[in-house]
Amino acid sequence: MILLLWGWGTPLLWAQQEPYFSLYRYEFNRQNPAALGVFDDLQAQLYLRSQWLGVDGAPESQGLSIAAPNNSSRLHLGFSLLNDKTFVEQHTQLLIDFSYALPMGQDRTLFLGLKAGATALNLQAAGLTTFDTAPKTLC
Repeated sequence: MILLLWGWGTPLLWAQQEPYFSLYRYEFNRQNPAALGVFDDLQAQLYLRSQWLGVDGAPESQGLSIAAPNNSSRLHLGFSLLNDKTFVEQHTQLLIDFSYALPMGQDRTLFLGLKAGATALNLQAAGLTTFDTAPKTLC
């Protein structure tokens, strides 16, 4: 029964892949905005990535992230600006991170996080090559 439902529902599904960024070890707030509160000092990251140099439409990524702890309050703020370009697709994100430190007792703190932002997707469909796949009829 499950296979029947899966087979029936599959043509109705649409998906969109998010850009893949590595080195999450150094950019905790990309996955978890609550991680902003863990650091005691200003965190700033700038990265550039180019793959397949010399190939037209090769993947390129740029990013800037800044996380600013506020030691006088429990609220920490950060932002990220990301740009990912692959072939005919350009994906740009502006994200704002909020982290709140909730004291849980002696030497224990629970960090709560919220991420908000905007995403722009630009698809240059004119750069695609299409082929006529309609069956030919013989008359």
